[in-house]
Amino acid sequence: MEGVGSILVVDGSPTARETLRTLLVPHCRRVVTATSAPEAREIIDRDDTVGLVLCDAVLPEQAAFDLLRHARALPARKPELVLISPWWIPADAQRAEDEGALGYLVRPLSLRDITRLWKMRGMKSQGLPPRMERRPLAKVWLLDPSERGRPVLCWDLYDVSTSGAFIETRGPLLIGTELQLEIIFGKESVRTGARVVRVQEPSWMHVGGVGVVFTEMDAASRRVLEDFVHQSIVFAD
Repeated sequence: MEGVGSILVVDGSPTARETLRTLLVPHCRRVVTATSAPEAREIIDRDDTVGLVLCDAVLPEQAAFDLLRHARALPARKPELVLISPWWIPADAQRAEDEGALGYLVRPLSLRDITRLWKMRGMKSQGLPPRMERRPLAKVWLLDPSERGRPVLCWDLYDVSTSGAFIETRGPLLIGTELQLEIIFGKESVRTGARVVRVQEPSWMHVGGVGVVFTEMDAASRRVLEDFVHQSIVFAD
């Protein structure tokens, strides 16, 4: 994400903070985190490398909007701020746009969504519509390491970065579960170890699945993955 500098993630949930940090750290100078709006305000005031703030929209006492006003009122540099909500709240989305937020996103977040908003900065039309349906980016095979990597299950991959992915598993997996995966990107594939770090229950708006971090990957697979992620970011619309 060209020119973003550092990214600040503000969320009271350790899982949410770590998931976003894992997603973003390969694509910016660094990722810093805060558990509350007051802590985030202190970071923004002292760290002039922060160019983008991703803040939980449902912090207690509407603290996210207090942080938004503080960021927009800075006398010199003004980091962009994106509010993140577990569901689409039209009044909050409109308020975020009116008060100068870069955008309002609904979980689960996609690297493509964040990149698209960053590219839109400075444009009049800023908000994104609620994401009622998402199309998978690739197919993922779960491999059985005890049987020479025999494919066992096929899943859909809905988001990917160079450090991890979100996969629709259609079944429960525990946090910490170790997986062996083969991801199919068109005519190329990536074999990688992965560890589950987040579990998302299915709902009317979101597919159910897991967030994973990649643990073991050979150099050839790493190059295929990096090329795919780069193309996804460059051509984010």
